[in-house]
Amino acid sequence: RCGLRCDVKAGATCVLATQSSTKIFKRRPRPGVMQPADTAGAALCDVTSQKMSARVGAGAMLAVLPEPVACFKDANFLQEQVFEVEAGGALGM
Repeated sequence: RCGLRCDVKAGATCVLATQSSTKIFKRRPRPGVMQPADTAGAALCDVTSQKMSARVGAGAMLAVLPEPVACFKDANFLQEQVFEVEAGGALGM
């Protein structure tokens, strides 16, 4: 799991970038290690997740410039992005 929260204050500028592509591999269970489960009984570790949330203030600018995500065979990936942009703020992706 990976999470990022960004708050670009009024009048500020922020650039979020990655240095290379994100690679998502198949999860390999470790023998003898109990895995946590969600309410439906599925192992939580079976999914690689990435969540980003950002707030952009009035007169602020946020540029999100990630490299691609590469999922390998049998990888499970969940990505969530939530942006709150105030009036007069700008978001570029």
